[in-house]
Amino acid sequence: MNTQYIDINEYKFKSLRKHMNPIYWELRRNEDRPFGEKEEIARKLISRFFKRMREYRGVSIERIAKSSNHDAEVIQKFENGQIRSTAILERAYCQECTAQHEQDYFNRRLFEFANPETRAGKQDIALDLVRRFGILIPDVDFSRINAPSGILIDFPRNKPCSD
Repeated sequence: MNTQYIDINEYKFKSLRKHMNPIYWELRRNEDRPFGEKEEIARKLISRFFKRMREYRGVSIERIAKSSNHDAEVIQKFENGQIRSTAILERAYCQECTAQHEQDYFNRRLFEFANPETRAGKQDIALDLVRRFGILIPDVDFSRINAPSGILIDFPRNKPCSD
């Protein structure tokens, strides 16, 4: 049997959020690791996040370097995970790639990666909001929430009009 493996990291999806899914998946997959390992994983994924964001938007390393007052070699080292992120670098990437909203989302996911127990609290709140007000909270997987069965309401179909 000839099996083909497709690396999802090579695809460029239509939305930046979907393009970042491999990084979010890595965070979720490794959230049960010991704290020391998590730090190293997060450091590498932060670099990958900004590199993917830059590539998705088609921004050159030179443009990021100019915006951050670093040389291109420093930017390349950052994207390769050899140096740590700084606020100046992150600001330059978000400004040049117009992706502050995606960085905010990534920071929330990093927080959940460091503190997985926060997701359970968010699910409790989300379930209550749906029941009371019909409000959905983003980033909550409602299919995995263990909740009692709901009441099924059936609406009769419209009968054709007869003239």
